[in-house]
Amino acid sequence: MEEVSVVELYAKRKELLSERKVHIGSLASNFLEAPQERMINLEKLVKLVDSDQPVVIELTVHRLAAASVLEILKDVTPGFKITHQEARTNEKL
Repeated sequence: MEEVSVVELYAKRKELLSERKVHIGSLASNFLEAPQERMINLEKLVKLVDSDQPVVIELTVHRLAAASVLEILKDVTPGFKITHQEARTNEKL
């Protein structure tokens, strides 16, 4: 097994984290452009909160994804009307 220096580990962690940040940011901004059509991006973000990541960045990625989901919901939720499920089924009939 080849030895890896602390500097190399830090550089690799920084690189992996940077990639995940870009991924999380693009999913979030893409979702916010058209929330109704891009729910899949929110689902992907929610899955990132509990996904398997390399050990060196796992906790950080989970926290970033959770913070992104929280901010998205804070931004999008006021625009949605909450109705009872029964009312919706009566409307469709």
